[in-house]
Amino acid sequence: MSTQRELIRDLEQQVQQLREGGREAGVARQRKLGRLTARERIAELLDPGMPFRELGLWAAWGMYPEWGDVPAAGVVVGLGRISDRPCVVIANDATVKAGAMFPQSIKKFLRAQRIAPRFRLPLVYLVDSSGVFLPLQDVQGFMVGKQAEQSGIIRAGAKLVNVVSNTVVPKLTVIVGGSFGAGNYALCGKAYDPWLILAWPSARYAVMGAQQAAETLLTLRVRDAERGGKKLAESEVAELRNSIRQSYDQQTDIRYGAARGWVDAIISPVQTREWLKLALDLLPTQREKPPFRTGVWQV
Repeated sequence: MSTQRELIRDLEQQVQQLREGGREAGVARQRKLGRLTARERIAELLDPGMPFRELGLWAAWGMYPEWGDVPAAGVVVGLGRISDRPCVVIANDATVKAGAMFPQSIKKFLRAQRIAPRFRLPLVYLVDSSGVFLPLQDVQGFMVGKQAEQSGIIRAGAKLVNVVSNTVVPKLTVIVGGSFGAGNYALCGKAYDPWLILAWPSARYAVMGAQQAAETLLTLRVRDAERGGKKLAESEVAELRNSIRQSYDQQTDIRYGAARGWVDAIISPVQTREWLKLALDLLPTQREKPPFRTGVWQV
């Protein structure tokens, strides 16, 4: 039988591995894009020298062997201080399956959403998610498919949307990367009226990712042409796909969203802490607590 010291040593080693997220390959992808990892961003955001108490680090441990490791369910959640104000911080870990949402990712979000109102803590979202995980496919949204549906992705997603939309604590959203599909809504997007929505220049913001949108619109265009008695040549299909893709890429530019009021400000990453510090300082210390509404639940 292992001693307590041995158990603690083994646990600490596993914890360190979990905190490495997507390991070397995942981190290398972020470095290639000139990005920090989720935990590095959080470290820069929090007050210097103050601890970050991570929650749900073991979420999804050993649950998805057919798709490889999903450390911490691809989501970093914890308690920390910004401008000496305690907060709950939620961040997608883009080193793990591009920050895609698994059923356990959603459950982890739900738990954080419950903790915040109980302690009356503001929620800070650092959004960088492809929104979906589908092996061999590039589709943006929640993880889908027979296995995902059997594991309750639809019900879990509905619960997350319900909780995010109805939570009564202040919500601050920072879009640092992709914010697509269902992930856009679930991660406190514009529809849920966060108190402040900030975005980095690297942010991409849309209902669908460019690849998914291009393929969807292409299918419709090809079908319309065939209905009109015209069969498009392969070169015409390729040209049409590229045209749609380019158009949608332009529309995912965060400046396109800012022009339409989808975000409040586009900021430099180095200004993130200053903006959030100001927002937290401005939060009223004594305010009337709005009623909590549960909305409509699925049965």
